[in-house]
This record gives sequence, C-alpha cells and structure tokens, in this order.
Amino acid sequence: MSIRYKINQTINWPAFERFICRMRPEVEDGDTDKNTYIKKFTWDEPDAVLWKGLPPRIEVTVDARYHYLLKAFLQISTKKSKISQREAKLIFFRRMRDEGILTGVVPGLEDAVEVAAAESARRSTSRGAVSVVPRLSMKTWNKSTSIGGGAEGTFSAGPDVSSRNLTRAQKSSTDLPG
Repeated sequence: MSIRYKINQTINWPAFERFICRMRPEVEDGDTDKNTYIKKFTWDEPDAVLWKGLPPRIEVTVDARYHYLLKAFLQISTKKSKISQREAKLIFFRRMRDEGILTGVVPGLEDAVEVAAAESARRSTSRGAVSVVPRLSMKTWNKSTSIGGGAEGTFSAGPDVSSRNLTRAQKSSTDLPG
C-alpha cells in the first residue's frame, strides 16, 4: 500500500531536525532556487508493534527555508503488516504532533473529531503505560550536522510552495545562512 499526503503545513524546525537526526534517513535529497530550499528525507520506521507488522518506509518533503512540511509518502507492505490506511494516517500525524513537529489538525487530511477519538482511545488503552509512540534516545546534536546542507537533486516543489504569504520580517528571519 502506498499513501501520499499533500500537507503544506508549517512545522517546528528545531523539533524536525532533532527527529530526522534520530531517524537517520537512508536517502537525503535537496534542491534550491531563489524562493525555496526543498529537502527530501527517506527512512524506515523502527517500531513493528506500533505499525502492526513490518514498519513502513516514509519519505517527507520539506521546505527548509520557510519551514513547511510539504508532502509525505508512506510505503507499507500489506503482506507483512496488518495496518489499515486510516490507522497509518492516524499514527503518522500523531507521531508528528507527539514529536512537536506539527500542531493541531492538518486541514483537508484530518478530521478534528477523528483525531480526538483516536487520542481518547489511545489514552484509555495506555493508562499507566509508556506512550505507544516510541521516544528514541536523543543523539548528541551538533550544529555542524544541521540538515540544511546536502547534495542537490532534481526535485522541485512547483508554484504552490514559493512565498507562502510570509511577511518581509518572517522571510528574513527564516532565510538560511549564506
């Protein structure tokens, strides 16, 4: 099963950097132009229990200049995992919220009632237990390992992600160092 999400949501960049560092992506790709700095990361999820079998391979595309999570692509082996598409969506977005990367409900992809019901069910089944989403040990973070650099690729975001109606102050505060 392959699931694609077009997210286009602002993210907490320091939380994303910490998370992606822990996930140790197998593939990292980037493309830059005058308005954007697009990065793509691919990793295999670590928790087979959470994903009800073989964990998925996840690819996310982010705008590193303006700190947007643009897209996500989940590849799940239906022969080796018993998770449904709905459950995969709930787990992925809950994980992004638990890590502090996303806040709130993602419009167009999530329903506030569905998210609240899933969170309520999760809390009731895990009372007194450790969170269902694993907290991996923090690797020492070194600014020189920031994900801002990397090889340039050919991926392009298209016109829907360029300026994002940011104020001039927001744009200048989010520009990557020269």
